[in-house]
Amino acid sequence: MSIYTTGTVTVSNGSAAFVGTGTAWAVALVAGGTLYVEAPGNPMPIASITDDTHGTSAVVWTGTSGTYNYAIDRDTSGAASMVDVYDRMSRILVTLSLAGIHPDASGSLADRAAISLGVGDKGFLFLHAEISVAFAFYRWTGTAWEGPFPVTAGGLSTVASGVGIDIDITNPSIPVVKLDGTFQKLQYDATLSAFDDTPLYLENLDMQTAVGDAGQQMVVYGEAHNQSVVNADFRLIHHGVTATLIDSGAMRAVAQQLGTSLGFTANTQAAHLRAGEFQVLRGAGVPDGGKSWAVEIGVHSQVAQASPYTNMGIYLASSHTGWLSSGVRNGTGILITGEDGWTHALTYLDVDGTTVLFDVDQNGVLQTKGALLPTVSGAAALGSASKPWSDIYLKGNGTLNFGNGDVLISEFANSLNFTGAANGFAFETAVIPTTNGGAILGSPSLAWSSLALASGAVIDLGNSNYKLTHSAGALSANGKFLVNLNAAALPAPSTGTVLHLAAVDGTSTRLTIDSFANAGNVVQRRANNTAASPSALAFGDAIGGLVGFGYGATGYSAGSRVGLTLYADEAWTDTAHGTRIDVITTPHGSTTPRVTASHKSDGTFDVLTALSVNGTKVVGARDTGWTAMTGSADKATAYATSTVTLAQLAGRVMALQAALNTHGLIGA
Repeated sequence: MSIYTTGTVTVSNGSAAFVGTGTAWAVALVAGGTLYVEAPGNPMPIASITDDTHGTSAVVWTGTSGTYNYAIDRDTSGAASMVDVYDRMSRILVTLSLAGIHPDASGSLADRAAISLGVGDKGFLFLHAEISVAFAFYRWTGTAWEGPFPVTAGGLSTVASGVGIDIDITNPSIPVVKLDGTFQKLQYDATLSAFDDTPLYLENLDMQTAVGDAGQQMVVYGEAHNQSVVNADFRLIHHGVTATLIDSGAMRAVAQQLGTSLGFTANTQAAHLRAGEFQVLRGAGVPDGGKSWAVEIGVHSQVAQASPYTNMGIYLASSHTGWLSSGVRNGTGILITGEDGWTHALTYLDVDGTTVLFDVDQNGVLQTKGALLPTVSGAAALGSASKPWSDIYLKGNGTLNFGNGDVLISEFANSLNFTGAANGFAFETAVIPTTNGGAILGSPSLAWSSLALASGAVIDLGNSNYKLTHSAGALSANGKFLVNLNAAALPAPSTGTVLHLAAVDGTSTRLTIDSFANAGNVVQRRANNTAASPSALAFGDAIGGLVGFGYGATGYSAGSRVGLTLYADEAWTDTAHGTRIDVITTPHGSTTPRVTASHKSDGTFDVLTALSVNGTKVVGARDTGWTAMTGSADKATAYATSTVTLAQLAGRVMALQAALNTHGLIGA
């Protein structure tokens, strides 16, 4: 039976096609047979092989789609010997391929004769491959075949079977050396003055050792030269391991100074050992069919650490921590240099062979498709206090997750969202936008519920252009305050305006002051000089007032046109606070206001022209030109109008004139 199992195969349910990974079906001349997949399903008789990695079955795969280990049974009735020829020829083709030689066709001489070639096919190579016939090449000259040319210079007739060695010379040009495991140690011959540089090629080298037997080894000694100085020796070891894990097969390649005790040239350097090991292990109690196998690959150094590059190693192991104690693995684990100009120093691919799961490029940039996780939750940091990362880049809709969802910082639709944090968010310093005026707190559709500030807090608008400051239970501002309920912008207020109010169109703007169990007041105060150094009022200083402006044809009046003004009616001291109230109006057809009434500190009330009741003037300007009467005034005697005398009437008129004159209504 001839079985081909190299690589893996991918099959799909309901499909007859199959695809190989790491296979060489065309090179191995797999032309037929039966494909067996290591999964529940059906055998697949091979209908055709397209190339090294593609083939078609005569039936479809009925099992589950996937990638599996497999075996191709290439034996067919009456074709076992031809399969053997294919095996041997595939090895020849691989060897020739490595040397850059690629035959254009192969087969029997009859097959060669059936090929139609012309002048343009000069150089066509044909490999003669038949049972019990030595392989040979023929070359087409353009008009005829020339050859045969042997594949090698000749057979190794001097190689003979012996103890532990069998020679298969089915093809004398390519003998196959087989070793049965009973090896003898080959000692170095110190009398040799030179080494034979002729390479010895061993094909299908079988090295068999009894399970758990650590005493059987094959050791090949050679000497490596650096110009004329011998500085290292080489040996190849096959050995077993007597441990709970049993070697199915192992190989060690060691560069070691063996010393003069074994006949080697003395080395001037300190003792050293370099080794490369390849082990296939299984549990001691697991039978071969248990499939509990593991593979170890190690390249390591046993030199005591003297620098970061002295003690280094590469360990790829699926069974245990390694075959050397930790004391000799305390240097660099994996060292990759850029001397060869690798674009990707370390790359790990998915099963499809193209998707990069992990990559480190020549500049040290690390990329991973999966998560980067610590071995224990909370046990590792990204960066450190002395070596922090410069930036963190997250994809759109990315999230920073603290405490397994306790606090989330995420990006969505060009906004940064903070969620969680039952105890709120704490900021030690100012939260500052990237540009002046470039950010807001909240939005019209997503507003904050409250704004809580500490005692003495300041809301600074426009770089101190307007500030609201809390102090001692009061909120103070350093600018005017505008309350505008109107849809339109308001005209500029009068100079000195601090509080500017406006209601919607058609509605009176009101300032309401509520008081309970006492009166409400609008208080106005004045002092002269400055707030830092106030001084007393002078006579005629306006203390406060209530004034009105109006809109003409094109704009508001330049000043007040009506008002009630409170004045100091004397120079103020701490004991003298005389005041008066003036009423100011503007006459018809004029823009000049004037005082029309004044309530003075002595209790008098002056009007500009007259006093009216319901629109009827009752007191006007003083009527002058009255001359005083002589005689006796009489306002107390009662007279009957039917009997009053002229003298009595004259006395009463004189009393009336005196009274009107006293009240100021008339005068001389």
